[in-house]
Amino acid sequence: MGRWREPGPRSSPYITAEGERALQNELRALWLRRRQEVVPALAAAAAEGARFSQVVDNAFDAVITTDRHGLVISWNRTASTMFRYAEDDVIGERLLPLILPPDSVQRHQQALLDLAAQRGTDFQAIPAGQHQIQDDHVIFSR
Repeated sequence: MGRWREPGPRSSPYITAEGERALQNELRALWLRRRQEVVPALAAAAAEGARFSQVVDNAFDAVITTDRHGLVISWNRTASTMFRYAEDDVIGERLLPLILPPDSVQRHQQALLDLAAQRGTDFQAIPAGQHQIQDDHVIFSR
């Protein structure tokens, strides 16, 4: 992230060549003024993200996150051990068929619809057992 490079061709016919040069100069000056703040902040955020990833990946509980459509976004090591699917095999797949017997999937999908109606949201997947919903993520443990 430390190197400035010339932008590609103009993307808007409404910016004159002079205006584009002025904008480039202003952005370059802003970057030079704020670089000392931005670079350490980005490094700290990346380190915090790495620490959080380590905690989740080494948790004793399965930690699985899904999007609001019930597609798996992340899957930690304990989830791999518990459900016997590698993370690469489940990312982007629907969660319920992976963790529930086929006869239970429909029942839990209906429970989700009921929960969504109560909360005024549009979640489309619900885990078996204990669960907690935060934003668009369903968090549960064994």
